[in-house]
Amino acid sequence: MRNMNRMLFLTAAGATALAFASPGISQVAPVPQPGPTEEPAPTPDPGPAPEPAPQPDPTPSPTPTPDDQPDPGMLR
Repeated sequence: MRNMNRMLFLTAAGATALAFASPGISQVAPVPQPGPTEEPAPTPDPGPAPEPAPQPDPTPSPTPTPDDQPDPGMLR
């Protein structure tokens, strides 16, 4: 088991040294330069925004409706 660990360490160290020693492996690949880019097409103007729909008045009506009246039978 002790020899196996030593072999793995030496193999990893040898592979690292080989990678840095070989000119073909250690060189960085050139980054491709992008070609001419096209201008993005302008987005069409959506125009004026539509007017919002009228909202109902949230205030309650001053006169009570028949549903708001207490039931005479419930007063007992």
